[in-house]
Amino acid sequence: CCSQLNQLSEIDITDSPLLTDTTFKFLSMAKQLKKLKIASNNNLTDQSIRVLVKNCVDLRYVALTDCEKIGDGTLKCLAGLKNLTILNLADCIRISDTGIK
Repeated sequence: CCSQLNQLSEIDITDSPLLTDTTFKFLSMAKQLKKLKIASNNNLTDQSIRVLVKNCVDLRYVALTDCEKIGDGTLKCLAGLKNLTILNLADCIRISDTGIK
């Protein structure tokens, strides 16, 4: 299981609102991850993103759409990704509330 996860380069999790920080901590073992797409998850938090970014340092594409609990902490974490070329944070309410769009 874990050796296969370590070789994973793309994850697309859409319409899975029940996944929690524990799930994303497990997914952070995919150290070869380059593309991350998560949509419509109200449990995803800045802590989830912090763990993913810490372990998946080669992320190039990140789309976090309609994830209501992520905020400024996510932006700070993502700013440290040197290879990030595409970022989509559409419909992330807490980020929009801070004036960042």
